[in-house]
Amino acid sequence: MKGLFRLLSFLALVIAFVLVVVDGTIIISAKSWSFTSMGELLSRFAGPGALERWQGSVSRNLHPLLWSALNVLALRPPAAFVSAILGLGFWQLGRKAAPDFNLTPRDRNA
Repeated sequence: MKGLFRLLSFLALVIAFVLVVVDGTIIISAKSWSFTSMGELLSRFAGPGALERWQGSVSRNLHPLLWSALNVLALRPPAAFVSAILGLGFWQLGRKAAPDFNLTPRDRNA
């Protein structure tokens, strides 16, 4: 399971790096600040109207406030930021356990 989390961490951090490069290129060429939001990225890949369908489904089946929180916390921020946060979270879940050191003095008589 830890290997899966490490793989997901690697992929999310690579995607974050690619998105930083793409957004940086757009910023340099347009000479204005604009970042690709996570909602915009998802609507590009999932197709037109996908976010509206997801909004209706979440609002109808779970709770309307959940969609507004998801919109503010995950869909409006820059996609590179969200991907980096996910990558760091998966990295923490997939890290190896620290070795167990015993810092007490040894018994020299044994």
